[in-house]
Amino acid sequence: MNSVFGINSFTGLYAGTTTPDLAATAETTATDWTKGASAKTLLEESQKVQRAERLEQRKEAEANMKRLEDNARAIAFALKTKEMQKALATLQQDNSQSSHLMLLMVTDEGDIHAFFPPPPNTFGAGSGNDAVSYAGGVIKGIETGDGSDAVALTGDVVEDVHTDRQNRGTELVVYKSGGARMTTYYANYSAADSLAISAQTIRKISTGGGNDAVALNAETITGLDTGTGDDALSISARHLNQVNTGDGNDSLAIRAGVVSRLDTGSGDDVLTLNATVLDGVRTGDGNDVVNVVLNDQSGDGLDFPRYARLHTGSGDDTLSLAAQGHVTFGAGTGDDTVLLSKGSFTMALQDGAAEGNDVVTLSDGADLALMVSSEKAASATIVKKDDALLINFGDGSSVTVKGLANGGTVALALPSGQVDKILKQEQAVDLRM
Repeated sequence: MNSVFGINSFTGLYAGTTTPDLAATAETTATDWTKGASAKTLLEESQKVQRAERLEQRKEAEANMKRLEDNARAIAFALKTKEMQKALATLQQDNSQSSHLMLLMVTDEGDIHAFFPPPPNTFGAGSGNDAVSYAGGVIKGIETGDGSDAVALTGDVVEDVHTDRQNRGTELVVYKSGGARMTTYYANYSAADSLAISAQTIRKISTGGGNDAVALNAETITGLDTGTGDDALSISARHLNQVNTGDGNDSLAIRAGVVSRLDTGSGDDVLTLNATVLDGVRTGDGNDVVNVVLNDQSGDGLDFPRYARLHTGSGDDTLSLAAQGHVTFGAGTGDDTVLLSKGSFTMALQDGAAEGNDVVTLSDGADLALMVSSEKAASATIVKKDDALLINFGDGSSVTVKGLANGGTVALALPSGQVDKILKQEQAVDLRM
């Protein structure tokens, strides 16, 4: 009875109303729960991304703080370095002995940094377009950094000048994981610098990349590097050694007693060389124009004989050589034009690929010796035509010697086994002119 009453009463509660759809209600509830779960997932993902971003920001902030701390320590370290160097200079009795200072700094990670700082009289102009004029007895360590700089220096000794390099010095880093690495820091800047130096001795000059203008006047110049770019150089010296102008269309005017190890790199270079000795001049690839005069420099006091060794590399080069001495040169590949006067010249024709079709013109009694390798001599044919001597080789290269009437002696240096073969040609030439 109680059970029936309960059911009827329960049914009567909905009298006059529609009976609810329990399945639809359950589906709606499930959908609402799914939406809630999705929203929760999205919220969790968003919070996860935010945590990752905050972590990254914290790491970046910590890295920035570490860099600031390292910079502050480096600055303090540099200040201590200068004081220590001053003390070292005061204690140093023999100036001819250079004392190098090595400073050690240990980082929080345990890495050891060893700095070899520049000497205390180092001058640094930093980045930007700098104008520096300085005069002194000994000028050492000029650093102007990046930018188009104008530098004028006058002194007894000028050494270690860099117009396109950061003043980072040399740093040795020893890692905890083992091993050592030596790193020298150079800035890869390219700017057009102007440099003028007058001194007794000039050493280690570097202008970096860019179209540089360099004027040097000294007794001795050792170590000049103008880097890539179209450089213009004017040099006067008694001894000039180790010059590299890098790639680019360079212009050089050099007056010196002895010039050794001059390399102008690739490019269409223009050289005017007036010297007593040229020992190892290379103009590299490109269509070069080279004017050489060998004679005694006024008051140079040099007793050795006048001679020159030069190589113009590949390209259609133009050479004008006047010598009161002996010149040995290699014209390299390309169709070269050579004018010889007032001297004795040796032209070496190397093995390998064709060197091109060269034309040599003699004047003022110049003597010429053509040195022919065995490979070339095996296919050589010689024909005399009017005032010219035509020498053709099987590899397609040739040498035409003009101005025989104006020249002195023309000699052809051949391997012994090739002499009879050439003289038996139908158009054999008597070289005894």
